[in-house]
Amino acid sequence: MSDTKKIVNVIITNVSSINPEYYQKRRYIYEDDEINEENTIEGWVTNEPPIKYLIKDLKSKNQKLDKVILITSNEANEKIKKPEIRDNKNNNIEADYCIELIDKIKKFCNQENITINCSDINNIIDLKQNKLIIKKSNNNNELIVEIQKDIPKNQFEQKFGYDKVSSVRVLTDNISEFCEEKGFDCPNMDTCIDLGEGNKDSDVTSAITEVSSKLIELLQDKDSQVNLYIEANGGIRYVLVMLIAIINALETVYDNIKLKKIFSMVLSDRDKDGRIYIRDTSMIYASIELVSAIKEFINYGRIKSLQDYFKKRKEISKHKNLDNFSEEVFDDINKCVNNLSQLADNLQLCRTEQIINSFYGTNDTNSIKEVLEEFKNKYDKDDINNSDAKVFNDVIKNILQEYKDIYNNTDKYQNKFLNLPKIIQWCIDKDYIQQALTLCSERLPKYIVENGIVTINETLKEVASKSKKNYEENYHFLVQYIYSSYYKFVSYSKLYELLDLYKKQYNLYNILSEEKQEKLSDIENISKKLNDIIKINNREKTAWVNSVKKSFEDLIVEDNQKLEELLNEVDKVIPDIKNETNNNNKKFDRIIDKYLKNFKFDEYTKDYNKYLSKAEEFSQQLKKQIEAISKGTINNKNQYNKDSLKYAYFYLFDDKYLTTSDMDTFIKMQVIYGILKQQRNLSNHASDGNRQQSDNVLSMEQIKVLIKEELNVINEYNNKHNK
Repeated sequence: MSDTKKIVNVIITNVSSINPEYYQKRRYIYEDDEINEENTIEGWVTNEPPIKYLIKDLKSKNQKLDKVILITSNEANEKIKKPEIRDNKNNNIEADYCIELIDKIKKFCNQENITINCSDINNIIDLKQNKLIIKKSNNNNELIVEIQKDIPKNQFEQKFGYDKVSSVRVLTDNISEFCEEKGFDCPNMDTCIDLGEGNKDSDVTSAITEVSSKLIELLQDKDSQVNLYIEANGGIRYVLVMLIAIINALETVYDNIKLKKIFSMVLSDRDKDGRIYIRDTSMIYASIELVSAIKEFINYGRIKSLQDYFKKRKEISKHKNLDNFSEEVFDDINKCVNNLSQLADNLQLCRTEQIINSFYGTNDTNSIKEVLEEFKNKYDKDDINNSDAKVFNDVIKNILQEYKDIYNNTDKYQNKFLNLPKIIQWCIDKDYIQQALTLCSERLPKYIVENGIVTINETLKEVASKSKKNYEENYHFLVQYIYSSYYKFVSYSKLYELLDLYKKQYNLYNILSEEKQEKLSDIENISKKLNDIIKINNREKTAWVNSVKKSFEDLIVEDNQKLEELLNEVDKVIPDIKNETNNNNKKFDRIIDKYLKNFKFDEYTKDYNKYLSKAEEFSQQLKKQIEAISKGTINNKNQYNKDSLKYAYFYLFDDKYLTTSDMDTFIKMQVIYGILKQQRNLSNHASDGNRQQSDNVLSMEQIKVLIKEELNVINEYNNKHNK
């Protein structure tokens, strides 16, 4: 591929049907050209002058117009007939042809010194060859006026004659003559797109689709750059709207096409010498593009179309010096657009913390709302007469309206992060499901802590922070540290407290040997040293965990026969522990939960069983909600149950290190969170696509149900606690 692409210039015109009586030479000039005869363009029909101007302008730039795509109706393809005189019921002349004819006859008679009294002409005038026949009112006789000279033919009849050429042929012939006269390369004008009558949706759609196909053919050559122009004066007007929409779509898909100009003319828009201006009305028609750009940003979080629109607007405004063009205005627009672009990037890439900061700002940066309102306050004034600023203010109004729920009642929280549920709800409303899921997975732990649902002891925070790495501290604690470290730490400590209860209830000391009794006494003291243990570093703590684990294993494995009596009197999970240890199962620590869950002592199981039942009940309610909107059931039920209970740490809360203001709310939130966290992992993490993972994947609608339920739980908590 060459570095320089071949330029292909194409203009599309919707051919107008010609009225012979209006076929006359007029003079035109492009709006940016110096007003002189050299730059004057002559034309006879509507579509003609912009095409001639483009041919001439491209020639001056060492380019040429390669192709004219003609959209033609049945009427434009038919041979042009002589206009008929139409009478109404009163026999009065209605046809424009006749009205114009009378004027011509009067002018001709005056020029030739022919005396004719027109004062009593009341009804009908008929022209037969060279005789003017006048029927006088209240008189059955005809007054015949012989005209000695033929009445001059109109310009169309002189050049083409009737019943010989179509409107399409007239246009193409005039363009060809112009090129031959001026020595320009004549464009290819063979592509005619049939519009039919032009009054059926199917005809218009078919025609526009064919235009699109013709352009796509040109775009297949990646070494070519297609510069597209539209002549917007002729034919059926609503065709133009569809045409622009299709071209905008092509510009989005292909990078080698660009709509350069849209030519328009108004007969009354003239210079001092009567020349009609040919104007580039791209920005006027680009209002369609602007609306689409705003919708694209609001609905999909994409900013490129909005950026492109104001880039194009700046180029045109600066070139034409429209409405007191201001570089400052566009600098301020760019500032706003850049902030919107940053938000769009954050949304697209699911940068959760940055999304929150974009919406609500930081100590060092303003929020999106503040940036937009700064522009609005600066330029939304009566004394500001700048169309670019006014257009962007309309954009701002649309965007702020879209974000109204995000910014509603934001002054309620000094901590802006507590507005997180609003952003999640907005994402759900916009079907930004991946963004909502990621915000839940990554940011809800911080929300839970900062909203006071969970309180973490400072000492414990300090200990946990030593292994935090780059994670947000609350996420690290509630999702990683508790699950991987603190959970084991507390579980083992409780385990040895339980052994003490065993000792008391089952006279464990009488069963164990003296050596084991001493070892058990040492183990019991571990629970009493919790304050000291919790402060030691991670490596030492790991060593401690391994030590107590080994001690417990030794207690179970040795004196097995004597312990069997004890094990038979307690829950069956104890033999499970024994078997796990005997088999040297490395997941020994994971059965602690099962152990605690089935323990028979009321002192330990009362609250545990109560909250476990609540968690399991709520989890099943959610499952029914999910299955109610899905085609089938959740296949991997065990995985679902595991996910839902994974982060419901109700058994780890105490009165010092880890506390909660509302256990019921915490359990509900964490049951949902566990499922959402797993679904996020299945979405964003590398997967081998195995059966277990496939069976556990929920649909978008199912995930939406879960997120909405999470938001409901949060709202209930906030209402309950006046948050």
